[in-house]
Amino acid sequence: EISYGPDGEPLKEEAPKRNEAPSGAETVSSNPRAGAVSEKEKVSESKMEKGIVETKEARENVFKKIAESLREAIDSSAVGAAAPEVIAETIIQLKDKYAVLLKAGAVFVDRVSKGDTVKYPKIPAPSEAAELTEGTAPSDTSITVSTVDITFKEIGKMIKLTKTAVENVGENIVRGLIEHLAQGLALKEEKDIIDTIEAASTAEVGKADTDLTSSDVLSVSLIAEAIGKLRAKGYAPKWLVIHPEQEVELLKDSQFIEASKYGSNEVLLNGEIGKIFGVRVLVSPYAYKASDANANGVYAKHAYLLADNAVAFVVRRPPTVEEKYEPTERARYIIATERYGVAVLNADAIVKIHSA
Repeated sequence: EISYGPDGEPLKEEAPKRNEAPSGAETVSSNPRAGAVSEKEKVSESKMEKGIVETKEARENVFKKIAESLREAIDSSAVGAAAPEVIAETIIQLKDKYAVLLKAGAVFVDRVSKGDTVKYPKIPAPSEAAELTEGTAPSDTSITVSTVDITFKEIGKMIKLTKTAVENVGENIVRGLIEHLAQGLALKEEKDIIDTIEAASTAEVGKADTDLTSSDVLSVSLIAEAIGKLRAKGYAPKWLVIHPEQEVELLKDSQFIEASKYGSNEVLLNGEIGKIFGVRVLVSPYAYKASDANANGVYAKHAYLLADNAVAFVVRRPPTVEEKYEPTERARYIIATERYGVAVLNADAIVKIHSA
């Protein structure tokens, strides 16, 4: 089994240490960290064994080696044993930039290792403690906790490569294919999360979808009303998920703080456009938009105001990759799958906003 260094090149069995001078050479250094490995260059042994690396330069070499593995396997029944595992690990790294809600922390994420369903507690909003009197038994302040069943589903994305395509495959093509698989899984995750939120019975603000007119756009007053409803139930609003067409109206408002103006101490996430009233605003193409216009010619749209732990995303099996070659089709298939479940843990921690 071959191990690869941070530069993607094979490690020699007798490779000298980074801070070891060649035999007979004089060692002179005024830097106490001379020869030290930087944090960026550090790669765990397990990842080195698989050819998985952290630096951008080394990642490019991973794509190159996957391409070589595919080309070498044209006349065999399977690609190199490590290739599917390397592809899977790379997908996990890449799909983060497409999974807007998950990366932003807007969803509670957990992982389990067995079962087809799992139960999670539904904890009510925080409430204040009671004052006690000496010699008097405290009143009943117990918290009732119910459970939510989360059922796992399997999703997948497949790529078909003809024999000719495999012969011509290069690292750029491999990078594109893996990005395609990563994006496909991430978008399906986000769609399932938002579909689950949309289907939940939650508090709502704004007119009914059938009554919306062209002037009923997403506004600061609507968002403020939603925030008030959430706070009245004891929850702190954290995220606002909006449709791309609702983004246009927010960008016109002077109270909206664009993400580019956060300052250097803020982390800017893909899909995050800014803040309003301290709430992070995330844009997702899967936020609800009606497929048909109402009687006023308006396509209703929904935004979602979320507090912590409103929704759970539970991973049963992280992305895995399988491949096979079909001689009669002269084609190789690469299939990425994963298994997870999504559920609303607390509908009271969500407010749905209706707008044009």
